[in-house]
Amino acid sequence: MELILVRHGKTEYNEQQKYCGALDPSLSEKGRAELETAEVRRFLEENPPELVFSSPMKRALETADLLCQDFPALPLLVVPELRECDFGDFEGRAFEGDLEHDPAYQAWVDGHCEDPIPGGDFPDRFREDAVVGFESVIETCQTEGIERAMVVTHGGVIGGVLEAVATPHRDWYEYRVPNGGYVVLELPDHIKTMGGGATC
Repeated sequence: MELILVRHGKTEYNEQQKYCGALDPSLSEKGRAELETAEVRRFLEENPPELVFSSPMKRALETADLLCQDFPALPLLVVPELRECDFGDFEGRAFEGDLEHDPAYQAWVDGHCEDPIPGGDFPDRFREDAVVGFESVIETCQTEGIERAMVVTHGGVIGGVLEAVATPHRDWYEYRVPNGGYVVLELPDHIKTMGGGATC
């Protein structure tokens, strides 16, 4: 089974390098334009999915819609656990000029971003939820006999999933998938491809 994990396109928050987890903005004009020519579109043309899964957030659903324009009859299933992490008090704020002077943010970073986020998620629980969502994707594919599916979600979710299943093991924050980038997992146990500028 092959799963194509796609990070959503850019929003204005991404362009401004602001935390955007629980916030639910749409794609920006630049984000939509970049998806039109993104490497993942060429990959999907050569490796068409049979089913699409998406986070319930607008930026992910809009990305899925844009990427599926060439596959109008492709079914799409929303998986609530594929939502992004809630960054609480850090939402809508950028490091430069703001969070770099926030003692609560500095304390969170000094804790390797593993401590509870003030007003937001517990990172370990968030990653556990992401894995639960990923497992439901696998179960659905197995039940429906799907050999290749696309999963449109968020950077934190992709990192949490890869930390749990990819070999060799890496911590979730070491996986950096840009907006519109993708990772291909060939199950059961390894990364086949990292595209669109993704690194680990």
